[in-house]
Amino acid sequence: MVFKTFDVANTVIEEASTRFKPLFGLNRQKLKVFEKHCSVVDSFIQATDAKTLTVDVDEIKMTVALILELDAISMEAGDILLQLTEKAEHICVKPKNNELELTLVFQSLWNKERIVPEVK
Repeated sequence: MVFKTFDVANTVIEEASTRFKPLFGLNRQKLKVFEKHCSVVDSFIQATDAKTLTVDVDEIKMTVALILELDAISMEAGDILLQLTEKAEHICVKPKNNELELTLVFQSLWNKERIVPEVK
Protein backbone atom coordinates (compact mmCIF):
# COMPACT_ATOMS: atom_id res chain seq x y z
CA MET A 1 0.00 0.00 0.00
CA VAL A 2 1.38 3.36 -0.98
CA PHE A 3 -0.44 6.04 0.98
CA LYS A 4 -0.31 7.86 4.27
CA THR A 5 -2.89 6.65 6.76
CA PHE A 6 -3.54 10.16 8.02
CA ASP A 7 -4.26 11.49 4.52
CA VAL A 8 -6.90 8.81 3.97
CA ALA A 9 -8.35 9.22 7.47
CA ASN A 10 -8.39 13.00 7.32
CA THR A 11 -10.67 12.95 4.27
CA VAL A 12 -13.22 10.86 6.18
CA ILE A 13 -12.76 12.98 9.33
CA GLU A 14 -13.42 16.21 7.40
CA GLU A 15 -16.59 14.70 5.89
CA ALA A 16 -17.78 13.65 9.35
CA SER A 17 -16.98 17.10 10.72
CA THR A 18 -19.36 18.72 8.24
CA ARG A 19 -22.13 16.36 9.39
CA PHE A 20 -21.41 17.01 13.09
CA LYS A 21 -21.54 20.82 12.76
CA PRO A 22 -22.73 22.99 14.48
CA LEU A 23 -23.14 20.82 17.59
CA PHE A 24 -19.61 19.36 17.54
CA GLY A 25 -16.35 20.85 16.32
CA LEU A 26 -13.12 19.12 15.37
CA ASN A 27 -10.49 19.50 18.09
CA ARG A 28 -7.25 20.36 16.23
CA GLN A 29 -5.07 19.30 19.16
CA LYS A 30 -6.67 15.83 19.24
CA LEU A 31 -6.26 15.68 15.45
CA LYS A 32 -2.51 16.32 15.77
CA VAL A 33 -2.19 13.48 18.30
CA PHE A 34 -4.21 11.23 15.97
CA GLU A 35 -1.85 12.15 13.12
CA LYS A 36 1.07 10.85 15.21
CA HIS A 37 -0.84 7.63 15.88
CA CYS A 38 -1.37 7.30 12.12
CA SER A 39 2.39 7.42 11.54
CA VAL A 40 2.74 4.37 13.83
CA VAL A 41 -0.03 2.70 11.80
CA ASP A 42 2.00 3.49 8.66
CA SER A 43 4.95 1.61 10.18
CA PHE A 44 2.67 -1.31 11.00
CA ILE A 45 1.33 -1.34 7.43
CA GLN A 46 4.87 -1.47 6.03
CA ALA A 47 5.83 -4.30 8.39
CA THR A 48 2.78 -6.40 7.47
CA ASP A 49 2.18 -5.45 3.83
CA ALA A 50 -1.44 -4.76 4.73
CA LYS A 51 -3.72 -5.07 1.73
CA THR A 52 -6.47 -2.60 2.53
CA LEU A 53 -7.23 0.28 4.85
CA THR A 54 -10.76 1.36 5.63
CA VAL A 55 -11.59 4.38 7.78
CA ASP A 56 -14.90 4.61 9.61
CA VAL A 57 -16.34 7.22 11.95
CA ASP A 58 -18.97 5.97 14.38
CA GLU A 59 -21.76 8.54 14.13
CA ILE A 60 -22.94 7.91 17.69
CA LYS A 61 -19.73 7.45 19.69
CA MET A 62 -17.81 9.72 17.28
CA THR A 63 -14.79 7.40 17.41
CA VAL A 64 -12.48 6.82 14.45
CA ALA A 65 -11.76 3.24 13.36
CA LEU A 66 -8.89 2.18 11.12
CA ILE A 67 -9.56 -1.28 9.67
CA LEU A 68 -6.68 -3.19 8.06
CA GLU A 69 -6.72 -6.46 6.16
CA LEU A 70 -3.45 -8.41 6.23
CA ASP A 71 -2.03 -11.91 5.85
CA ALA A 72 -0.15 -12.23 9.14
CA ILE A 73 1.52 -10.31 11.95
CA SER A 74 5.29 -10.86 12.17
CA MET A 75 7.35 -10.40 15.33
CA GLU A 76 8.54 -7.01 14.06
CA ALA A 77 4.97 -5.97 13.37
CA GLY A 78 3.95 -7.38 16.76
CA ASP A 79 6.20 -4.84 18.47
CA ILE A 80 4.52 -2.03 16.53
CA LEU A 81 1.09 -3.48 17.33
CA LEU A 82 2.04 -3.37 21.00
CA GLN A 83 2.70 0.38 20.62
CA LEU A 84 -0.71 0.78 18.99
CA THR A 85 -2.44 -0.95 21.91
CA GLU A 86 -1.26 1.96 24.06
CA LYS A 87 -2.64 4.54 21.63
CA ALA A 88 -5.94 3.02 20.54
CA GLU A 89 -9.05 2.96 22.70
CA HIS A 90 -9.96 -0.52 21.43
CA ILE A 91 -8.30 -3.15 19.23
CA CYS A 92 -9.91 -6.19 17.61
CA VAL A 93 -8.22 -8.90 15.52
CA LYS A 94 -10.39 -11.47 13.76
CA PRO A 95 -10.07 -13.86 10.83
CA LYS A 96 -11.70 -12.83 7.56
CA ASN A 97 -11.49 -14.78 4.29
CA ASN A 98 -8.15 -16.50 5.07
CA GLU A 99 -6.72 -13.17 6.24
CA LEU A 100 -6.72 -11.13 9.41
CA GLU A 101 -8.82 -8.05 9.96
CA LEU A 102 -7.36 -5.63 12.49
CA THR A 103 -9.58 -2.85 13.78
CA LEU A 104 -8.02 0.02 15.72
CA VAL A 105 -10.56 2.34 17.35
CA PHE A 106 -9.36 5.77 18.47
CA GLN A 107 -11.10 8.25 20.75
CA SER A 108 -13.38 10.97 19.44
CA LEU A 109 -11.69 13.93 17.79
CA TRP A 110 -14.67 16.22 18.30
CA ASN A 111 -15.79 18.43 21.17
CA LYS A 112 -19.26 19.68 21.92
CA GLU A 113 -19.56 23.26 20.72
CA ARG A 114 -20.99 25.96 22.88
CA ILE A 115 -23.91 27.46 21.02
CA VAL A 116 -24.75 31.01 21.99
CA PRO A 117 -28.38 31.90 21.26
CA GLU A 118 -29.01 35.04 19.25
CA VAL A 119 -30.31 37.99 21.20
CA LYS A 120 -33.14 39.82 19.46
